[in-house]
Amino acid sequence: MKKIILVIGTLILGVGVYMMFFNDDSVVYENETQDAVQSQDVVDELNDEEVADETEEMSSIEDSECVGGEFVDEYNICGEEIGRSVENRPMYSFSVGEGENTVLVVGGIHAGAEYNSFDIVSKLLKYYLGVESGVLEDVQLVFVPVVNPDGIANNTRTNAHDVDLNRNWSTDDWKEDTYHPDSGTSEGAGGDKPLSEPETIALNSLITSINPDITIVFYSQAGSVEDNDVGIAHNIAALYSKAADYKHIDEWTYYEITGDLLASLREDGIPAFEVVLETRETELERNLKGMEVVLEYFK
Repeated sequence: MKKIILVIGTLILGVGVYMMFFNDDSVVYENETQDAVQSQDVVDELNDEEVADETEEMSSIEDSECVGGEFVDEYNICGEEIGRSVENRPMYSFSVGEGENTVLVVGGIHAGAEYNSFDIVSKLLKYYLGVESGVLEDVQLVFVPVVNPDGIANNTRTNAHDVDLNRNWSTDDWKEDTYHPDSGTSEGAGGDKPLSEPETIALNSLITSINPDITIVFYSQAGSVEDNDVGIAHNIAALYSKAADYKHIDEWTYYEITGDLLASLREDGIPAFEVVLETRETELERNLKGMEVVLEYFK
């Protein structure tokens, strides 16, 4: 009997020692795991801070290289802010080439309804950023991809004041109310007065400051080229329309347009033409062919 009690006591003592050893090991393992997780969290936090510091430093370097402008990530190039929209979105111009002849290329006036007019100018800009320097030795291309950033953000033809930015220019025929066959008469869509909007004021100031040799403005959707018959505009528009396979028209006759940019440039004596894309697509290849003849014209 004493032997049985002694065996049972020995077993109980052994189990107790084993449990103590097992629990200590578990505590040690758990503590080591927690320490490892905490250490990794610290490393990750430091790495995030380093990445943030590197990004801030890179941005600072990029901005410092932009004399009189700022680095615009979307295009990976220095741009000049020419103004702000009604909802305080920036409008940029981008210059490529250093020739003595200035070609202004404008898009996104009816941005939300005609998104491809913004897209085509953006893609032309990116294309000419990558060409060999000799291609643009006679020309400086100035791109304004979007005149109506609020229209893109809000998916509207008009700006945030419900003003059509191609009916808000200083022309003899400017009207406060405008017409479009899809919407009929729109009260106040011409603005309270010509150049009442911050977007048209900004673009007008740019045009005045650079005095372009030719201005090209993109819209959609008709598949046509129309010039304002000032100086070289008609000849270049004819070459462009043939190369890009668009119809060259003498006058827009589909419906009444008042207070438009093309007419304003005509009255100011600035050569210009409109390219109204045929579809809702970008039509990049066609317009690269058109741009080629423009560059060739100034050689």
